[in-house]
Amino acid sequence: SKFTGNIYTVMGFTAVRITSPNYVWVNRSSFEVLSREKTQKHRLIKEKIGTPEQTEDEIMYSLGYYKVYDSGSIKLEIQIK
Repeated sequence: SKFTGNIYTVMGFTAVRITSPNYVWVNRSSFEVLSREKTQKHRLIKEKIGTPEQTEDEIMYSLGYYKVYDSGSIKLEIQIK
């Protein structure tokens, strides 16, 4: 999502696999972006945001955030000789 990564193949890296899609939360008004690590349910509850009965998605939607997925990442390796 940030760039093609072609420079790595030019430098000799080989694609090993593509990771599963990841997501971030984006505020509808301010466009603030929060990582999924910061918005894990147990962290939200610890900060007294939401209730234990709610899911992470329910809490974040109620706060005005959209869940935005990426396409995964390419894992690359290089053999050092």
